[in-house]
Amino acid sequence: MQSFLLCAVVVLIIGITEASNYFDTQGPNFSHEPPSRIEFTNTAGSIADCIAHGNPPPNVEWLDKENNPITSISKVRHILANGSLYFPPFEAEEFRQDVHWSVYRCVVNNAVGSIVSRDVIVKAVVNQRYEPEVQNPGGFIGSNVLIKCNIPSFVKEYVTVTSWLQEPNFNIYPSLEGDGKNHMLPTGELLVYNITRADALKIYRCRTHHKLTQDSVVSGNVGKIQLTEMRELVPPIMNEKRLSITARVGDPVVVPCVAYANPKPITFLVTGRDQIKVNHFKQLLNKINFLERIGFSCDDGLTYSDQIWHTKRPNNEESIQHLLATGRAKIKDGTLIITAMDKSDNGAFYCTATNSEGSETLDVQVSVTSPLTAAIQPTVQTVNLGKTADLICSISGFPKQSISWLKDGQPLRSGARVRLLSKEHIRITSITKEDKGMYQCMVKNDIESVQATAELRLGEVAPQLIYKFIEQTMQPGPSVSLKCSATGNPTPKIIWHLDGFPLPNNDRLMIGQYVTMFGDVISHVNISAVKSEDGGDYECKAISRAGEASHTARLNIYGMPYVRPMPKLSAVAGKLFFLKCPVAGYPIDSIVIEKDGVRLPTNI
Repeated sequence: MQSFLLCAVVVLIIGITEASNYFDTQGPNFSHEPPSRIEFTNTAGSIADCIAHGNPPPNVEWLDKENNPITSISKVRHILANGSLYFPPFEAEEFRQDVHWSVYRCVVNNAVGSIVSRDVIVKAVVNQRYEPEVQNPGGFIGSNVLIKCNIPSFVKEYVTVTSWLQEPNFNIYPSLEGDGKNHMLPTGELLVYNITRADALKIYRCRTHHKLTQDSVVSGNVGKIQLTEMRELVPPIMNEKRLSITARVGDPVVVPCVAYANPKPITFLVTGRDQIKVNHFKQLLNKINFLERIGFSCDDGLTYSDQIWHTKRPNNEESIQHLLATGRAKIKDGTLIITAMDKSDNGAFYCTATNSEGSETLDVQVSVTSPLTAAIQPTVQTVNLGKTADLICSISGFPKQSISWLKDGQPLRSGARVRLLSKEHIRITSITKEDKGMYQCMVKNDIESVQATAELRLGEVAPQLIYKFIEQTMQPGPSVSLKCSATGNPTPKIIWHLDGFPLPNNDRLMIGQYVTMFGDVISHVNISAVKSEDGGDYECKAISRAGEASHTARLNIYGMPYVRPMPKLSAVAGKLFFLKCPVAGYPIDSIVIEKDGVRLPTNI
């Protein structure tokens, strides 16, 4: 039996370039990570953007605080097509604590791996009208008086005092030192120094700002200083005995120390008078175990107590005296003014007011913070199989309360190969394919959280076929499946050929391909109801930028000889040209190739 093949010769081009994008992979990274906190009112709504890049383009999803995927809820919560999380405006009765007052995380993943965002604390507030109220503090001639603007508790977290109005039209704004008479503190209180009878005639209002609604509200009532004539002996009295202040590095801090007392302050250690009272004061100072004190006293006929600022600091880091010597701080009329906070200012400050009748101490706990930042070095690392990789998380800012590591969005499991050399440093030895992917260090404190991302890539390894189909001979009618599996780095792509040409396009033939969790690629050619013309030499070829590997085996289908049509081919003069006759059917006795009616020899 003879088969005749008449063909024109055209170039055979197999398009490997189509796979170039497939090889140029990049792990996901945040272009815009959602913030740590999202606060909004029910009348405004809000949106949390989660934008990432990578190749292939990453998918975005959201998790709740239990790490369960969330879905859209009509009129309450929507996941938009671009991955953003949208909270539409809602009526007060539609408030849902599990939705509007919760913690979310954004997860981004592609074929390389997965990363998660920091915790996103969502807090919706039902908008309510509020009225600030000015207190009417008591004071006596010559004392300092602190006037406060009371904000209702249900909005206090979102409202700040922006200025004071001394009617009819004198505005007082926050400053470090005030004008010598009025001093609005950065925290919103108004400190009036050395009050006189004229000050008791003045009236005050406070002006506030709601950061969520942007509303400005002036107090409905007015405040006045209630002047008190003090004739009895009274020990120092402070309205507050303990304060907690949190400030960022570089921010100014002003802490008033206001005490009411009678009689006038002692002129101890200055004139030497009243030695008994001096001894009493020395005993007081010894009891509180301070490092340094700065005091002042007056003998000007005014009735206010002596205030002493001192510290009690861990490891004797810095005293009040040293702080004042830096030029960053001063004490003015009992008020401690620090122009720019430093990490060394973290600790306890005390202000003690004393007279012959007793003493009172204000305990100020100061927490100094600096914005957290994190970065993993290197951000992209390529390591060959069997080698060692180090990932170091460089962290700045404080306090650092917790540091944890993730691998592809899950807690990193340490073991014999994966070790934590320190909280910031992990080492992976004897690298395997399972180690490639995305790594993150998560850094948190009570104020904020940040994360850093790095990608661990494997060094290039040429493709290897780890499973190959075998030669088969069969009758027409049943189905057949040809399978190839390959490994390598980058993950190879498998392409198929039949007798050197792309597989024919018909409804009975389907090609499937997928990548396992370990990065191996598996590809199938499934042929249903096989016919004799489906026979031939099938080739699977695994290709990547690191190289290629191929395997060929014949599928024989009983039937009459059949020659598949070939496209036009071309050859280059003087170069080797190879042509395989795409013949099917089984068995085949002989194959004859002719050119222009002339039989070609089989050994050319």
